[in-house]
Amino acid sequence: MNILAFDTATTATAAALVAGDAARELRDDPATGAHPGHATRLLPMADELLSQAGIGWDELDLIAVGTGPGGFTGLRVGVATARGVAVSLGLVLAGRSSLAALARAALHETGAPRALALIDARRGEVFAQQFELEDGQPRELSAARALAPDDLGAPSAGTVVVGDGLLRHRETVDVGAALVPDADSTLHRVQAAQLAAMATYGLLPSQVVPEYVREPDATAAIR
Repeated sequence: MNILAFDTATTATAAALVAGDAARELRDDPATGAHPGHATRLLPMADELLSQAGIGWDELDLIAVGTGPGGFTGLRVGVATARGVAVSLGLVLAGRSSLAALARAALHETGAPRALALIDARRGEVFAQQFELEDGQPRELSAARALAPDDLGAPSAGTVVVGDGLLRHRETVDVGAALVPDADSTLHRVQAAQLAAMATYGLLPSQVVPEYVREPDATAAIR
């Protein structure tokens, strides 16, 4: 199966192509304070991935997209782009949690029993959710919430904590006896290939919507 996956929940733009057992990923990680390139980089990155693999757009079987939570504008761009591609190709669309994608990579790589995934929510908050693995996939242990970093509380010992929300608020997040990967670890980045790995089925494109968790700053959001 050939799966093309996107994530734009953070300032980064991530695209991945999973063809059989082979996975390729391209990223655009802007410098701190730089404007995200979601709208201009996403489709060119996807086209480059397909070209590298020698796969045509008409050979794709499924589109996957990160539904957040995350930056409102980024999520709108990512979900709208994924919807458009799926509709134009006559494919179903798999919307998957960007927090779950963070947790899946961390749980598989570290072997930790639980993961706390944190995405920067701005306004001095983080989007937070806990997971464990069940049959190789992340299972929710809590609902996704937007919280002030010092309201999180210390995770249980052995939990792995990942995400740009942790990096941004490292001085105020109480990690207790948790496992924290180095700041430059790829485990702190939402990997589009993880979304593809979770995309076991898809829905009609119109059924896939962003997971905002809290009310968007802008009202003209995709619903």
